[in-house]
Amino acid sequence: MREYLIEVPHSPEECSDAPAARIGEAEPLRTYRGCGGGTHTTWMIVELAAEEEAWSLVPRLLRDTARVVPVESAAR
Repeated sequence: MREYLIEVPHSPEECSDAPAARIGEAEPLRTYRGCGGGTHTTWMIVELAAEEEAWSLVPRLLRDTARVVPVESAAR
């Protein structure tokens, strides 16, 4: 298993299409939305077996602007 950051920018009209806090069987570790502050982007940290699984959480109509980035915790 690996952690991925999923970033999904969207327009105000696409807010309802952007990923929600829970999508299907995948339970994000953390979900953040900037819509209330005028930054129409959803960020999720998910733990999955493969990057393709992370992409499958992004609605097709938003995939052209989305990013999936493998991440790891920074040691302090």
